[in-house]
Amino acid sequence: KDVQKEREPHVYLSKEEVKEKIQSYNSSVTDKLKMTLNANGVYTGFIKVQMELCRPITVQSSQSQGTCAPSKQETAFYLPDGCVNTLHISSTNTVQEVIEALLKKFFVADNPAKFALYKRCHKEDQVYTCKLSDREHPLYLRLVAG
Repeated sequence: KDVQKEREPHVYLSKEEVKEKIQSYNSSVTDKLKMTLNANGVYTGFIKVQMELCRPITVQSSQSQGTCAPSKQETAFYLPDGCVNTLHISSTNTVQEVIEALLKKFFVADNPAKFALYKRCHKEDQVYTCKLSDREHPLYLRLVAG
């Protein structure tokens, strides 16, 4: 299914449609996490990432040992379910770039290929999740979702 999804043509919004959607989005946002449209058509905004990891993550920390060269220490642990992080990203950022930024922010040493982003949709009383391809743009998806 993911391969077929990669082949589907993406329908992108015109500059005017983006401007209208951003104005509509910003008028409905209550948590001050608004989107900003730049003159070049690129926009920035926030996405919330809820981390639901089923494996432990490995975090690196550097420690200085007196006058010796710093040594790298790794610690593996499980994140509690439901940890939420808000990221400020650009409309040009891809899923892969967002994953890499998250890992770098938390000094996670694990391979970025082990992680994925999913979008969550609510329909009636059910929640659906769909894996995003590495080339998709999460802020664009946030914008078109409203």
